[in-house]
This record gives sequence, structure tokens and C-alpha cells, in this order.
Amino acid sequence: MEGNFYFGWLLYNLICGILLLNFSSKVKLCQNRLILGIFCLSCFLLAIFGNSITPDYIPYKDIISEISRTRDPFTHLEDIYVKLIHIIGNNYFLYQCIIYGIQFIMLYFLASKSIIKSKYIICFMALFAVLGLYNSIGGRAGLCYVTTLYGILCFDNQQRIWGILMLALGCLLHKIGFVLAPLFMVVSVIPISFNRKKIILLGIIILGVIAVMRHIINTSFGDLLDQMSDISAAGANYIAKEVGPNEGGSIWWKLIGFYNTLFFILISCRILYIANRFIKDNRMIRLYYRISISLITLSIIYYSLGLPDPTIGDRFLSSATIPICIIAALISEYRPYKHCEKNIYILGLLILLMLKNAFIVGVSHINGV
Repeated sequence: MEGNFYFGWLLYNLICGILLLNFSSKVKLCQNRLILGIFCLSCFLLAIFGNSITPDYIPYKDIISEISRTRDPFTHLEDIYVKLIHIIGNNYFLYQCIIYGIQFIMLYFLASKSIIKSKYIICFMALFAVLGLYNSIGGRAGLCYVTTLYGILCFDNQQRIWGILMLALGCLLHKIGFVLAPLFMVVSVIPISFNRKKIILLGIIILGVIAVMRHIINTSFGDLLDQMSDISAAGANYIAKEVGPNEGGSIWWKLIGFYNTLFFILISCRILYIANRFIKDNRMIRLYYRISISLITLSIIYYSLGLPDPTIGDRFLSSATIPICIIAALISEYRPYKHCEKNIYILGLLILLMLKNAFIVGVSHINGV
């Protein structure tokens, strides 16, 4: 496991570093598929040979071992994974090969359909490497995100039957799919664009919704929230070295999580602000813009409610990663990044990469490396 951890840490930073150095580089269109294929292959190798840099490595290994020994296991995993584990047995390596192999093959096809004709495909890869790659190799949710996105893209391309099948599969792959699939279907047909007046109006509406919901939650569900807080704190202790709310660096985890979320939202909002000018010119930008703006809005609302467990907000934000990265590459065709703007993006991404590495250092203590 120690070799897995250090290989993963090195490869993860190598992928991010090389792509950030070439953030705004143009690529010949004839090379796009090759470069995208190498990127997806690198992500796959990281997922199967280096994903002990994530805190989910040991829990999933234990869960798979338990499921393989029990015909009717009590587990939070969806039935499709339970059946798969019963077929392949207690083989964690094969399980990872199947899950992450399908995930990054799907990512390749999704990106091929969306940005294969963009000269700025490296911009997509650099953003995804920093914003989404770490979360993509830590569990099964990434497979759900890319499957549902591929489904709505097929649906938008008039491949209705194939699109519906992919959206249905996304629901089977993770429970969040039951939220994402209908949400994507709705927002893909609703015209969404913003100017400054609409942004201010949306901000006021969101603040009003948050205020009303916080009041309802605090007045009607106060006792339940206290119980949820205790359960959440106990469940989060697998991320702390010692038991206790302030031991083992739990405050440190919260700070890393807060700033990681903050920089993610800031970078995303800047990309969406620029993309708003071009949604009438490009159908792909329009589709992914609608998806991204709805997911980020929902995540902000959820975080603002002050609930003990931020998982749902994290899911919404993580599922917005691929659309945001695709938009960033597509708008570069209309408005190449200026030198100063490019440096600001790279600075923000470097800060995020530093936060990811701080998190990985903590994970090394959890996993006993």
C-alpha cells in the first residue's frame, strides 16, 4: 500500500503540473484524440495504482471483502455493485479496473462529443485534473456523473433512446443519479441566461429562499439537527486520527474543505460569467451552462442551510466539474484567455492543488503510510 500511495501522489502531481504548465496551449485538431486518450489512460492508471491517496481506499477495500463473503450484505452500495462483487469475488484490483475503466472510457467519449474540435482541449484537461480528478478516483460517484452527463448529451443530440438508457443507468450507479437525471432533463430545455440585473435578482431570490428554509429548519427540526450533528461528527471520525471533535486535526479538515469549496466556486463563477456571452453562439456551451449554473446554485443553497452533513452540497458541486471544464475549453475558441487572466486562473488552480496535497498528507496518516 505504501508504494501505491507514493506512486499515486507523484503521478497525481505530475499530471496536474504538466497540464498547468500548458494551460492555454493550442493543440492541432488532428492530435486531440491522441492527447485526450493519453490523459484518460493516465487518469485510469492513477485510479488503479495510486488511489490510496484518497480516504476511501481502505473503506471500499473492506466493504468489498465483506460483500464477497455475504450473500445478503447490509451495505450502502447500490445493487449493481453488490452483484458485480459477487461475480468477481474479493478482488479489489479487478473491481477498480472495471469501475474506473468504464468511467474514463465514458469521459473520453463525453469529451470527444463535446470538445474534440477545440484547439484548447488542454484547458479542459488541466481544469479537470485539479478540480475533479482527485474526487473521480475516490469512489463510485464519478461514474454516475459522467454517465448522466453522457446521457443528457445524447438526449440533446436527438439520440433520445440512448440518452434515456444512459440516464437510467446513472440512477443505478449512484443514488445521486435520481436527482441529477431529472434535473438535467429539466434544465436542458429551460432557457437560462443572465445579465447584471438578473444576477442581482437571482442573488436576492437565493438569499430569500435560504432565509426562509433556515427558519423552517431551525424552528421545526432543531432536535433532529442536533442528533444529525452527533451522527455526522461520529461518522467523520474515520478522517481523524483520534476520536473527538477537535482531535486528530478535524478543524484542519474543515478549513481545507471550506477553502477548497470556496476556490472551486469562485473559478466556476468566473468561467460561467464569461460563458454567458456565448450561450447563443454555441449549443454545447448553452447545454453545459444550464447544467452548471443549476448545480452550483443548488450547492450554494445547501451549504448555506448550515446542515451538519455537507455531502449533498459536495455531490452537486462535484457533478458540475466536468461541465465547467468543458465550458472553459469551448469559450476559449471565442475569447482566448489574456495573459493576466491566465495567470490568475493558474494561481487559483495552484492554491487548489496545494489544498489537495494538504488533504493527501492527512490521508497518509489515516491509512498508516
